[in-house]
Amino acid sequence: IISGINCRPIETANTINFFRTMQLLKNVRVYDGVNEGLKRDILIQNGVIALMAEQIPAPDGAEVISSEHLCVSPGWLDVGV
Repeated sequence: IISGINCRPIETANTINFFRTMQLLKNVRVYDGVNEGLKRDILIQNGVIALMAEQIPAPDGAEVISSEHLCVSPGWLDVGV
């Protein structure tokens, strides 16, 4: 789940292109049930999380998305509770 501060899903202009491209989310907060709000970069390739690390250099052709106001959690974690 990737959502904004007010818990709205991120919307893409073209879902088909989203699954054929590469996005780099910079400085997103990760809530995984163990750690609380660690800042991480997340590389998404073809709609799948390929890498998560403290800092990821932008690969050629990647869309870099400034994400300091977004949070990420696994789908099994209910952030509304």
